[in-house]
Amino acid sequence: MASYVPPRDQSSLTLERADRWALDSLVKAARALLEDEGALAPTAHAMKLQLHRRLSIGARAWLFRISERTAPIAFALCGPAGSRVRIEQFRVEEDVRRCGHGQRCIEALLAGPLASAAIVEVRVLEDNAPARAFWRSAGFRSEDEDATTRLRMTVQSRPPSS
Repeated sequence: MASYVPPRDQSSLTLERADRWALDSLVKAARALLEDEGALAPTAHAMKLQLHRRLSIGARAWLFRISERTAPIAFALCGPAGSRVRIEQFRVEEDVRRCGHGQRCIEALLAGPLASAAIVEVRVLEDNAPARAFWRSAGFRSEDEDATTRLRMTVQSRPPSS
């Protein structure tokens, strides 16, 4: 388990790389993210298999913690795409939202494990205005806003329900 403590006045935030040993925590966070988005979450077992497979083929996951709390406050799942990295999933726990923790977590990712990526991408649903505003405030720009930026945001339509 690698740990990264962000610089500046953020000593209480730690970023831990989570591997298959942390699947239960990752499953809980990933299922909560899907529920936040109004999607039907797969069973815990199916989600565990999915995450295990993603981690086995190169995806990386991180858990974020603050000193005042034992449980993680956020998680991120990132997948490689050549010289690019895609933040595939990111979620801050509801009870600590709107306190600046999300921004601090993204700053820690960008300054630490994602610092060497040529491009960092995130995909956002077009009808998720709060998420689009969050990523924009973190420095991400859609390609029509600024095609040369290192931090890119792809806005996409919500997939049709089945």
